[in-house]
Amino acid sequence: MHVDGFRFDLASILGRDESGRLMPSPPCCGTLNQIRRWRARKLIAEAWDAAGLYQVGSFIGDSWREWNGRFRDDVRSFFRCDEGSLASLADRLLGSPEIYGHKEREPEESVNFVTCHDGFTLNDLVSYNQKHNEANGEDNRDGTNDNRSSIGVSKAQPMTLRWNSCETGK
Repeated sequence: MHVDGFRFDLASILGRDESGRLMPSPPCCGTLNQIRRWRARKLIAEAWDAAGLYQVGSFIGDSWREWNGRFRDDVRSFFRCDEGSLASLADRLLGSPEIYGHKEREPEESVNFVTCHDGFTLNDLVSYNQKHNEANGEDNRDGTNDNRSSIGVSKAQPMTLRWNSCETGK
């Protein structure tokens, strides 16, 4: 069996010390970078944690890639025609340079996604205005409630018209 890599849920916790403070050089992240056998593996961080630390664009280590939650949010906002969403979408499609355009990180370290396993699923996104995943046993408490669903905005409108209406502000 071959393993391409690993995804670390709420990975920012790896950068905290025993008292919960953020460490400047967390040993766990650095050690995973240096283990020879792991260098060829993809290490993907959900670069935030339950305590509110959000490290997208600054997660430590050259081997790490990061889930780009801003990509998810801005793509969803664009399809809702939210104000300012066209400029934000353009930035995401250019590799999020305001997040990754510094010497420690590169745009290639961004993992872009629109939906994921927790919270607002793809089915929810195209079917409901709120999360609707009670069947997973979490009583709909998992994930964010900031879903930015486009249901009720313009569900039946063809995509070409949606793009035009977003560009012209209609």
